[in-house]
Amino acid sequence: MKIINEQASKAVADLRRNQKAGRAKVEELDPKDKPAEGQELKESEKVSVSQTSQEIERLRSLTAALPEVRTEKVERLKAEISQGTYRIPTDQIAEKLLEEFR
Repeated sequence: MKIINEQASKAVADLRRNQKAGRAKVEELDPKDKPAEGQELKESEKVSVSQTSQEIERLRSLTAALPEVRTEKVERLKAEISQGTYRIPTDQIAEKLLEEFR
């Protein structure tokens, strides 16, 4: 199995792991809390964003661009399964499991 954007997929997996572990939280800012266009924030209203938060936002942007379902792949796999020609890629599964535990 080949993932189209392997780097983005790994980043998403890392983000999900961090979210489950409570090390990352992603929230949208309520539109009513945003300053009006051209309006300047007071110094007391400014917030510095950590590297981790910036990385999370970058990853969110990457994942938003990924399709939720790869229709062509799903249809191909359905056909292979129904025809009995689908082969389970055990070597790739084993490699991915090993990567998780390294």
